[in-house]
Amino acid sequence: MKRLTSRSGTSWDTVWGVGSPEETLETDFGAKAPFRSLHKTEAFIDPLYPDETKRLTAYTDASGVRVVMGEVSNGVWAVGIRRD
Repeated sequence: MKRLTSRSGTSWDTVWGVGSPEETLETDFGAKAPFRSLHKTEAFIDPLYPDETKRLTAYTDASGVRVVMGEVSNGVWAVGIRRD
């Protein structure tokens, strides 16, 4: 788990390189399905490839907690939960 700050200045606890984003959000962060899209994205500098920026889609979980998830390469996802 890595604490990252998105380009918008928001702090997130993130996990990069997962295969099942919803399951990771539930098991690693305690987020609860269903996840509802906010129709927004958060931009992050990729921790493995700092020359690349990745956009993760923002959602809220069933209790209103803000989370992000996005496919960062074929079949590989990054997820996170807001911490500020």
